[in-house]
Formats: sequence, C-alpha cells, structure tokens
Amino acid sequence: MFEREKKYLINDYDGYLKLKKNYIRKSLLIQWYKYNGERIRRVKSYSGVETWVKTTKKYISAEIRHEQEEVIRKPNLEELNNLEVVAKIRYFILDDPEIVIDRLLNPFRLIKYKLPFDKIKYLLEIEEKSNKIEDLNKYLKSYLKDDFKYLKQIDKENVFSNRDFAGTFEDKAEKLIIYCEDDFNG
Repeated sequence: MFEREKKYLINDYDGYLKLKKNYIRKSLLIQWYKYNGERIRRVKSYSGVETWVKTTKKYISAEIRHEQEEVIRKPNLEELNNLEVVAKIRYFILDDPEIVIDRLLNPFRLIKYKLPFDKIKYLLEIEEKSNKIEDLNKYLKSYLKDDFKYLKQIDKENVFSNRDFAGTFEDKAEKLIIYCEDDFNG
C-alpha cells in the first residue's frame, strides 16, 4: 500500500501539551528494527489489547512510501534484544487524515537514540488515509490554525523516519516493555 505523510517536530513541551489536549485515544508503541529492513512493532491500546505487526517499507519520495504490514504472533522476545528501538506513546488527534502526536520514551535514559533525545521527544505526523488530500501541509495549517506555530517540518527535503533516530537498548526487550508500560499506565 502506498502512503503519503509528513512529519514535524513539536518545538517545546508547552506546544506538545496544547496540541495533544484533545486527543481521542492513545497507544503505546515499541518498534524494533531488524538488520534485514523489517520493523517489528508492539502496539498496546489503552484498553489493554496487544498487537504485534511486522512491516517493510520502501520510500518512493520524502512524502510517499510503499508499506507492507502483517499482523504476527508475539515473537520470541530474545530475538529483539539489542536491536535498535524506538518507544513512544502515540496520541490520536484525528482519524482521516490521521494526525498523531508521538511522545518518545526513554526510560531511565537507557535508550541511546542516534539524535539528541530532547530534540526529537515530541513529534507530529499527518498521514493521508481514505480521503485524498491535495496538500498535507496546507491541510494541517488549516486544521491546527494558530497552533501550527508549534511545529517545524522535518521531512521537506529528505526522508525522516523513526529508523533514522532509533537507538540501542543494551538490555532485554522484556524489560523495555515493562518500563514503557509503567510510563503509559502512570
């Protein structure tokens, strides 16, 4: 499936709070990146439902990518140990187009992200779903109105994906899940 999306940094904590204040639901996502290009994602909804998804992506341009996803059984967590990882709480603002805010997690500062954590901690993404959107940036400006000022577009000239800043976690994947769930539920 081909997807169109744009990503933005949220400038600061106050902007993050203002943008996420009316979220409709949230999920905990932990994504491990395998050396063969696959991503293994654990999604836990606020209601407690756990889903595991295997994804492969190919970027066509900064805005368009081909993504193939498959729901899988829970993998052997030992296979995820020491892989690059991104952990985040995702707040859903709108479903179509999908507008989400991601708050990256770094429990006890144990994930060594490739980029400075404080610079990437709050992200916003808009992704085209069933309704065709001519210009995602223009749509987002119109939707957010004055709150658009809290955003800085980060994918205008090149691809910026979670894999670009995924970090190493030098411990067991099972521990990371526990740490992140404490934050998600707390």
